[in-house]
Amino acid sequence: TEVSTETRCLWRGMMSSAPPISDRCLLLRDVDTGPLYAVGEKGYPLHYIFGMDEQTFDGPKLAGEEEKHFKNFSVLYIPEGGHSEFLQNTQMVIGSITDFVRENCWKGVEE
Repeated sequence: TEVSTETRCLWRGMMSSAPPISDRCLLLRDVDTGPLYAVGEKGYPLHYIFGMDEQTFDGPKLAGEEEKHFKNFSVLYIPEGGHSEFLQNTQMVIGSITDFVRENCWKGVEE
């Protein structure tokens, strides 16, 4: 799917409005994954979507790490997808999310 010039300019504008320190804060901030992984162990569903041509991070590696902590984990690998799957493969992503929500209506954690 071709991304419109208007959308590309909007993205560029959003990126340029963030101060350079925000990149540093994002990369160096402490993150406590304990609470997230705790609900994952109790059955909170997680659906992971990524393109195999993603250049920003290693999708299969990240999916493998997250799957260890979620009893109810699913993943959609998009063979020729990149970083912006919701734009590049819109219908596939919508279908995948719709199916996931239908199958995993959140009812709370197991006690």
